Parts: sequence; structure tokens; C-alpha cells
Amino acid sequence: MQNIDTVQRRLAAREASLEKARARLAAATPGSAAHRRAPLDVEQLGRAVHARRKHLQQLLAAEDRHAPGPG
Repeated sequence: MQNIDTVQRRLAAREASLEKARARLAAATPGSAAHRRAPLDVEQLGRAVHARRKHLQQLLAAEDRHAPGPG
């Protein structure tokens, strides 16, 4: 099983990349190549962030299942 810290770091990196892509989209000149490409970058990174969040939730749920019960 992957280390939860590793997944959290990767998620944070993807979220930062997504924010940068959103900033590039906002700054791009309409009609430019960057303006045409940026929505795809945002969409792909958004899917990657969603997948990493889901993976992290699964890891945390698995860890909870394997944790010893109270008392």
C-alpha cells in the first residue's frame, strides 16, 4: 500500500499545478494558442486532483478499517 504522506504530497503538487493552470488561463489572451490550450490543461489537472483525492480517501478508509478498535 502506498504511503499516505506520499499521496498527500502528490495531491498538494497537483493542486498547485491546477492553480497555476487556472492563472495561465485567466492571463491568456483570447484567441492565442495558450488560451486554446489552457482549458484542456485545467480540465486534465482537475481530473488528476480528483483522482488523487479519491485515492487518498481510499487509503485513509483502509487505514481506519485496520486500526484497532477503542478499548
